[in-house]
Amino acid sequence: MFAVLEKSSSQLLIKNLKNEIVNKGVLPIEIADANAIFYAGNGTLLCRAGENRLFIFHLQWWLVLADLQVDYAKHIVWSNDFERVAFYRKHCVCVTDKRLVCLTSFYERSNVKGGAWNDDGVFIYSTITHIKYCLPNGETGIIKTLDFPIYITKICGNRIFYFDRRENSADYC
Repeated sequence: MFAVLEKSSSQLLIKNLKNEIVNKGVLPIEIADANAIFYAGNGTLLCRAGENRLFIFHLQWWLVLADLQVDYAKHIVWSNDFERVAFYRKHCVCVTDKRLVCLTSFYERSNVKGGAWNDDGVFIYSTITHIKYCLPNGETGIIKTLDFPIYITKICGNRIFYFDRRENSADYC
């Protein structure tokens, strides 16, 4: 099954793999202006409403479990175990737990280009010139200086998978 946001009527449609609607309902008033939905673990969705509001929505109970006001949620990356989530846009990064409690947020001088979580719960992201890390306590640092920008897509063990501007995929050990 999967969820579809119908923006025109503020409805959430639950569909099966044959694309048939198995459940639908009007979103609660606090997220009626939702403009994007993301998987947030078993039975929950992360909803982005407006430019700066995020909500965790439970599909079975049809209610909002958590919310966060944040000005930089253009890109959303969940950790592999869905215990933490990183939100980022151009120059800002925010890391929260699964209940949207902010663990750290910071300003990045260079544009953030991509990021992913490793198995140890460290958010690894790229800027125009560096591969960097962010620990849940807010400590950040540089892993490597880059010759060209990369867009990190996944981390598996000690390998970083990414795309470059020419749409070439590669990995870095």
